Amino acid sequence: MRKIIYFLAIIAAAVSYTSCTSEVDDAFDKQASVRVEEGMKEFKKILASAPNGWVMHYYGNTNFGGYNLLCKFTEDNSVTVANEFFDDDKTATTHYKVEQSAGIVLSFDTYCELIHFFSDPVNPQGFGSAGEGFGGDMEFRVLSMSNEKIMLQGKKTGARIAMTPLADNVKWADYLKKVHEVENDMYSMVYDITDGENTMRMRRSMRCFTYTVTEDDQTIKKQMPYTITPDGIEFYEDLELGEKTINKFAYKAASDSYTEANNPGVTMSKVVLNPNDLFVSGVWYVKYSELGKLAKTSWNSLRKGLDSTYGYKLIMACFGVYSTDFGFYFAPGNDEEGYFLSELKFNYTLEGEDKVTMWFSGEGDLLGNGIYFYNEEDSGVKKALSPFGSDENHKRTFTVTTDDLKRPTYVELADDSNSKNVIRLFADEVRFPFDE
Repeated sequence: MRKIIYFLAIIAAAVSYTSCTSEVDDAFDKQASVRVEEGMKEFKKILASAPNGWVMHYYGNTNFGGYNLLCKFTEDNSVTVANEFFDDDKTATTHYKVEQSAGIVLSFDTYCELIHFFSDPVNPQGFGSAGEGFGGDMEFRVLSMSNEKIMLQGKKTGARIAMTPLADNVKWADYLKKVHEVENDMYSMVYDITDGENTMRMRRSMRCFTYTVTEDDQTIKKQMPYTITPDGIEFYEDLELGEKTINKFAYKAASDSYTEANNPGVTMSKVVLNPNDLFVSGVWYVKYSELGKLAKTSWNSLRKGLDSTYGYKLIMACFGVYSTDFGFYFAPGNDEEGYFLSELKFNYTLEGEDKVTMWFSGEGDLLGNGIYFYNEEDSGVKKALSPFGSDENHKRTFTVTTDDLKRPTYVELADDSNSKNVIRLFADEVRFPFDE
């Protein structure tokens, strides 16, 4: 079997000691090595200056969006952290290092699950694929620093990360609890952002919006990662809407509409979709026990094929916009090799409020994992697609229903041509779908 593909710099002259001429050194009052040492000392002093620690908006692979990491540093190289993916009151203390490498670099050089959750090659929450995980860093270049804000950049990925001091009177557990509450209350699969004249529709996947713009008469799909804070939604970078620059939307309890922090005339409102549009806009997880009779037979081949041919279990399978495209996403793997996130893209058409016709487009993810499994007859992947629409010549039309249009827990697909092909898919992630 083939291997599946898995500050501004404070001291500009310190990039290479050997490249500094005597004339350059003469332009400064101190030698480069002294300036570097002083810069690192100043950075450590700033890190330790926040009595209640820093809020880090952590980004790795920006397709997944940003998440909150709380960090309290001391000048003796210890750091205490909390991570919103863990229990609100869970903390850990570990070691950090500040060094020079073409500028000042902050690194978390001792393993700590609350930090390395983001950089581990196999993420415990199932982000990414084997060898990639969440796609985060554990070494960061310092772009700028002050007691009010620190800007970092992942040394490997280039993702920008902002750190701001946490108010002294805020308990860490309360901060993280509020993040979860705000995310739950602001939840919607789709939002409309408008200034009254221009409207931009944003479709959410994890903590990343997908939207379209027209450039040179072409429709281009773009992404806007974001972080949830106790105050609302904060974008990874500025977004232009008409002549307005938008970045933050303020949380308002029990509301369906939110106001941009610096532009009172710009709002972001939840959109209630029809059942069929809801299906193609969300992420819906497979649970074997909720497949219809026809689908169960096909998926038995998938279970057997992954196990007998590769020694893999199916860790996750879903339909929808898990990344940027609508399709079938699945993650086979095992403890030794990790998992391999795979994608098979689907085309679809919508009719009325509840009809969707869909079929496999023949395309997969850039790594080639999806197409590889699809082409391997023994894997069972091709058979597993059949109940959903295996190709353009075998399209399937479904009637889509759900339990709640505003906050659905499932969608149900009823095949218009086969009463035995009724499939229920779930909004909450299902791990190891064959075991459910």
